[in-house]
Amino acid sequence: MFAQKLFEILNENYSQNEIKLTIVVVKLNTSVHFFENNGNDTTNALPGTIVTKDIVSSDKEFYIMSQYLKEGTTAPTNYKIIYTNSAMQEEELQELIFSQCFNYFNWTGSIKVPGIVQYSKKAAKFKSKVFKET
Repeated sequence: MFAQKLFEILNENYSQNEIKLTIVVVKLNTSVHFFENNGNDTTNALPGTIVTKDIVSSDKEFYIMSQYLKEGTTAPTNYKIIYTNSAMQEEELQELIFSQCFNYFNWTGSIKVPGIVQYSKKAAKFKSKVFKET
């Protein structure tokens, strides 16, 4: 398993510290949408809405609405914890993930995914443009 191999490599290089590792898969394109019903008015769910029950397949999966749109329909981002040896509670991890959606340089407000995910997408796109395989 990938997580076990990564954990072994980290332990080899950082053996003086106890390694805590959590791997989360982020799925951006989902067909799920959440709405809030306020009497006669239906609006997008508010930023910070976290869905952990009923429509998710396991207790290690959840959806987070991280941004607010005035027009259109916002789609939540799906997160699935595939490996953890950390003592961090799922609620703490959800709060950490949501707070990282505000951690994108030169951007006020939140973005759809945590800043580190957006940066990795940007780096992968840059790599594919600059280092084209021949």
